[in-house]
Amino acid sequence: MAARHDEEGYPWREMAVLVRSHGSVPLLGRALAGHEIPYVVVGGRGFYDLIEVRDLVHAARVALDPGHAYSLAAFLRGPFGGLDQEAMERVLRAEDPLAELERTAPEVAGRLHQLGAWVQTLPPLEFFERMVRTPFLDGQSYLERLEPPARANVDQLLFKMAQRRYRRLEFLLRDLEDLRGSDEASVPEGGFDAVRVYTLHGSKGLEWPVVALYDLNRGHPDFKDPFYVRPGSGEFAAVGDADYDRFAAEWKAREEWESFRLLYVGLSRAAERMLVSYSVPLKDGVEKFRLHTLARTLHEEVGLPGWEEVELRRLDVAKLPRPRLAAPPRTRTEAADERLRQPVEPLARPPVYSPSAFKAEKGAPSELADEGELVVELEGEPVDAGLVARTTGILVHYAIGENWGPERLDDLWTQEAMQRLGEAERARVQEEVSALLERYWALLGTALPALAARDEDYPELPLVLPTRAEGFDTVWEGVIDRLYRVGEDWVLEDYKTDREVHPERYHFQLALYRRAIREAWGVEPRARLVYLRFGQVVELEPELLEEAFERGLGEIQQL
Repeated sequence: MAARHDEEGYPWREMAVLVRSHGSVPLLGRALAGHEIPYVVVGGRGFYDLIEVRDLVHAARVALDPGHAYSLAAFLRGPFGGLDQEAMERVLRAEDPLAELERTAPEVAGRLHQLGAWVQTLPPLEFFERMVRTPFLDGQSYLERLEPPARANVDQLLFKMAQRRYRRLEFLLRDLEDLRGSDEASVPEGGFDAVRVYTLHGSKGLEWPVVALYDLNRGHPDFKDPFYVRPGSGEFAAVGDADYDRFAAEWKAREEWESFRLLYVGLSRAAERMLVSYSVPLKDGVEKFRLHTLARTLHEEVGLPGWEEVELRRLDVAKLPRPRLAAPPRTRTEAADERLRQPVEPLARPPVYSPSAFKAEKGAPSELADEGELVVELEGEPVDAGLVARTTGILVHYAIGENWGPERLDDLWTQEAMQRLGEAERARVQEEVSALLERYWALLGTALPALAARDEDYPELPLVLPTRAEGFDTVWEGVIDRLYRVGEDWVLEDYKTDREVHPERYHFQLALYRRAIREAWGVEPRARLVYLRFGQVVELEPELLEEAFERGLGEIQQL
């Protein structure tokens, strides 16, 4: 890939490396970094395991609980602490690790105290932003120490946090742990010049001028599982059963067919140049036979040009320039005291759910459903309409929650959520947000009480509501857009940026909010949906919401 960049002039951003699974990413990343090739892992499995994400998780956890041994080790050994292995282990083995840290590394102890002070006073998003931007080691901030791809990954993490609007750091850290190893959808890539790393599955529908398939012959382990299940029929066979060998052969044939299907996906992503990495043993000419067999397969099974047209080059790894490989970053806590390896017992609690997750599992239309095509063109520049809609919602809710008036409108354009947008997308978001907030401000003092007329006012109010339905326990969590009191009258408001007015989509959500307020505060608020795009306030009848609440609890059991 370096030759394609240096000799043929392809920008890094016009190249992609496709891997079969994210298990290949750590080794691939070390090789790319060693050859000084900038890269970014885009979405998918592995994002929440990236070292820059884990750095921040450990720092946040140790700010909450300095006695958390594993996170303390990662903090001390990582960029926030900068201690060497011996110094870290000396601190961890001390009877009082924090006192030992104060004695042997007072500057690091001061950083830990600073994080602890911030975590007590700042909302989670602001805490993370302060943590990554404040100079710590050698006068540099955490962001300044990162390469562009890693900085972009931190931006992606902050963007995700802004979308959820967490009010408690504990909830945020719990979600970040739960998401490790998940099949996370792709996130915005950013505009920096770097090679994109995708899984074959994640690359569907995309195209680059130069594409490399990494370690193509990496396959499934050549051993049999103890039992096999035949898809669709429910039949299974274990070792010793008469059908075991037949079921195993059928399973292997399905895996081979899936491999060819993924191969076709990968080979059809390149617009101009396709590079294939294929490792073989160097003996008895076997590698030449296997490479020609591969090329012939590409022609016969996938439909690429005839194998005689494919340029095959054997590269002796021993003669290749050696990359400048740093020590694998994930090993920096591996030599810590063995007590760090003890598993942490999860908090015993019922399943945690949110109204939005329930709405999605029911298959209800998304609030973005009216955005039409996900990618459109505005004045010749592609615009991600879904990203525009999400960013618009984030900024509108933020401005309303902060009680910002027209004089603070320009401050919105410096928020973190705006940094992920192209020029056309920024212009679209500014236009949308300005129009929606103007309608909100026009409602104040008319359809909605003026801010000054409210005796109590609670924007962005977090809720946790345990429920039980026929023995099925659930804990609901979310954020109420606004709860306020005028005289004796309590009002619950939820702000919508939808392009259509469909109050029925939110009956269960508002019913949950209303029930939580009643059980926590003993008041019965009026519930309203405020459709900002239309300047319309829809009040929901209490009886309607109670019916929606009972109906929703029944549906969650079925899900």
